[in-house]
Amino acid sequence: MKDIIRELYEVETRGNYTSSQIEQGIHDYEVRKFSLKELEHITGNFSEKLGQDGFSAVYKGKFEYGEVIAVKRFDKRLRKPEQQFEKVVNIVKLEHKNIVRLTGYCYEPTKVPVLNDKNPDMYILQDVIENLLCYDFFPNGSLERILDDKSCELDWQTRHKIIRGICEGLHHLHVGCQDAPIVHEGIKPTNILLDDGMVPKLGDFCTSMAVTPRGYIAPEVMGTGEATIRSNIYSLGVLIIEIATGDRCPSDESSGRSYIENALKSWKQGSYVASKYPSLQAGFVQQVECWINIGLNCVEILPERRPTIGQIMHFLDTESTNPECYEYVEFSLSAGSSITAWSSSEMGDHANELDALESMLCDASVEPTKLSYTLLKLVTRNFYRLIGHGGFGAVYLV
Repeated sequence: MKDIIRELYEVETRGNYTSSQIEQGIHDYEVRKFSLKELEHITGNFSEKLGQDGFSAVYKGKFEYGEVIAVKRFDKRLRKPEQQFEKVVNIVKLEHKNIVRLTGYCYEPTKVPVLNDKNPDMYILQDVIENLLCYDFFPNGSLERILDDKSCELDWQTRHKIIRGICEGLHHLHVGCQDAPIVHEGIKPTNILLDDGMVPKLGDFCTSMAVTPRGYIAPEVMGTGEATIRSNIYSLGVLIIEIATGDRCPSDESSGRSYIENALKSWKQGSYVASKYPSLQAGFVQQVECWINIGLNCVEILPERRPTIGQIMHFLDTESTNPECYEYVEFSLSAGSSITAWSSSEMGDHANELDALESMLCDASVEPTKLSYTLLKLVTRNFYRLIGHGGFGAVYLV
């Protein structure tokens, strides 16, 4: 089993990227500035539409030498003045294996004919500013297309690869890039593109959250309208549940919460994952169960109870180096979003203390037990997550 999972990780991490490209993501490559006329020529006057949302449309473009790109043309409601738009360009100009690469942009004031309100038979020229972004083109399309296509039966290894890539891309935005933290404005399946090897790429992270389906939006954002690092984790959790289970999340808020509650009920049924993946080996069934649980932790109502992307990456690193972790990984859905993976030797060394700690956490009537400092460092991951201060000291999440 160990060799199978290690082989899976070797396949997932294989690629033609240097460590500096993957980890640093420094804004160190040139992005071409196009004229509107050039983009009109490349796209055949915007004739082949790849997709559309409420504020922009994406068109297919092709250079004479054969390279294909995707060109995003913003609606006039989202068009920005030059300095603001170039700031957006600078932010999205990141190079990472799990982020869609920006290849060019266009900022150009122009005039377009519009009907004259006073005389419908006449047109007048109106000043507009064109904002366009050019990206690499991915023929596999978006994650939404793959999830919606019932004939496209993704195996668990591919689903896990997609989950891992999304997490790595979000970690780069939150922690790893030069301008970190960058908050993604719309984490949803249509903004996850897939290359020929089914490697996911996060896109559209600096445009608008207004067209994101409400099922992916954290409850606290409904009132403020402002995405945060923690609300990104909520959206990530919905994606993880969707990818792991194959069940789609409804677009509206109330149905989205019902979807999460149903996922929790199903997850608690021991046979749920096995019924979804009848031919999956036992070790991989445990892996699926763990990832559904991580997704459920991410969609906690209270933002402070959601894990950070760093904690999720910690678990990814743990499962890649220690495949047996699914047999003893501990999660907490009720007492906070603690994602903890202990090694088997650590578990054995502190088995009695861990049993005592679990009893105290589950039953308030149990008498307090003296625990070793080593165990407390272990269960708090070296006092990693501070949640408050009391009169006599700091309080950390277990």
